[in-house]
Amino acid sequence: MTTLPEWNLDLFPSLDSKEYSDMKDTVTAETEVLRSFTDVFEQKDESRMLDAIQHYEEIQWKLLHIYAYPHMSNDVDTTNNAAKVALDQAKVLLMETENKLEWFSQSMKNMSEEMYQEYYTSTVLAPYAHMLQQTRLYKPHTLSEREEQLLSQKDLYASSAWADFHIEVASNIKFTPITVDGEQKEMNQALLGFYARSEDPEVRKQAFLSGTKGFADQSHILSYIYKQVIGSSEQDARNLRSFDSDLHRASMGDEVTVSHVEDMVEVTTQHIPLYQEYYTWKAKELGQTMLTPFDTKAPLFSKDKKPVPFEEGKSMVLKCFENFDLEMKDMAERFFDEQWIDAREGGSKYAGAYSWS
Repeated sequence: MTTLPEWNLDLFPSLDSKEYSDMKDTVTAETEVLRSFTDVFEQKDESRMLDAIQHYEEIQWKLLHIYAYPHMSNDVDTTNNAAKVALDQAKVLLMETENKLEWFSQSMKNMSEEMYQEYYTSTVLAPYAHMLQQTRLYKPHTLSEREEQLLSQKDLYASSAWADFHIEVASNIKFTPITVDGEQKEMNQALLGFYARSEDPEVRKQAFLSGTKGFADQSHILSYIYKQVIGSSEQDARNLRSFDSDLHRASMGDEVTVSHVEDMVEVTTQHIPLYQEYYTWKAKELGQTMLTPFDTKAPLFSKDKKPVPFEEGKSMVLKCFENFDLEMKDMAERFFDEQWIDAREGGSKYAGAYSWS
């Protein structure tokens, strides 16, 4: 039996390792060193500005590692209390460091237009032109340094905490086991999604009802969390930062306009009948007069029931990348070689999949 790969979280030896502790100390020290670059906003010096931005970038890079390590350790085992504690500590360090770095962001937004244009068009700073431009866009929506620091502290135990609580609740939902081929199987979100596509309509129905009940039992909590996060975010955007709406703020973060989003919603709405036609057609293909909720993901054609061994599947994936682009194939291969994939089923893993940037 093939052993499915699991993450090798080798960013640090362990959560209590000297390397992890040392990096946190290094971030604190380097944050103070950045203060020596205040002059670059008072007198133009492209070389020193480059050094300042790269120093700032290095701090952010290390903060990402400090935060990502306990986060991923918790995602792979949501019962890991040590990871939860380390993650909380990392969030505090992140907030404290960002507060100490707020002066740098403020200075970049508030430098004179003449100096900004010179830095923005500088060949020396060309790799960071986009960063300079995007930072500058937020000038009308940025509060004073002290106000930003206070909001950052508030968010740690307000909207951010609510979002974390949602993950905590969702990852601990107990789903009703379902019966597959006469065998009772424990369920999590990932497995429910898998069995929702089963060829067996009874299995699909069980998976749908198990998921519905699991979330329904927690709906009062999840709804309340959602309401608090949305309300806090909208209030912050409109009343504190002078955005037209929270959608305005979110659009800026994605580097699109509100009208882009509204156009996409309008086009989608216009094509709802096409979506309905598809499900009407699918119901007929499945021999139904009306498609049931648990058959929306039903396969239309019988699949080869022979399982594909993991190594064979891996070769197929890499071959597809190779036919498309050799560089992408090499990148994908690193995910296997360096154990950046966790393919194990069930357990206390957080549902879903992602690649940390």
